[in-house]
Amino acid sequence: DAEGHTTPPCTEARVSVSVAVDALPPRALFTCGPRPAAAVKTSWVDVCIACVDEASGCAAVVYTLNGGSPVSLSLANSSAVRITLGPFVHEQAVALVAWAVDNAGNAAVPIALSWSTDLHFPVSSWSNEP
Repeated sequence: DAEGHTTPPCTEARVSVSVAVDALPPRALFTCGPRPAAAVKTSWVDVCIACVDEASGCAAVVYTLNGGSPVSLSLANSSAVRITLGPFVHEQAVALVAWAVDNAGNAAVPIALSWSTDLHFPVSSWSNEP
């Protein structure tokens, strides 16, 4: 510059960074709930959905019930959720579709579970007539 200051020469620095890329989706599985195609005789049903992801870890489980809007449940500090569905007030076929999402944003292949509600309990009668 005009006052005689000089700029030191530029030096080149190289930095090596390793980045792990998680391109694999997680897996979702049902770990509790009604047997597939079972007739459930209760108005409330518990279902457990687990996530397995060895790379970035599991972020959430998402499910829909009978084609409704998706419900997302965070898996912070956990790898599974237990949901209670109901009350079912009349006989109906129920379809639950669920999938997991990992921390890299990959979504699992959806899994499905279906059952029917049968809220009519068997009736027996007895007669003591000859």
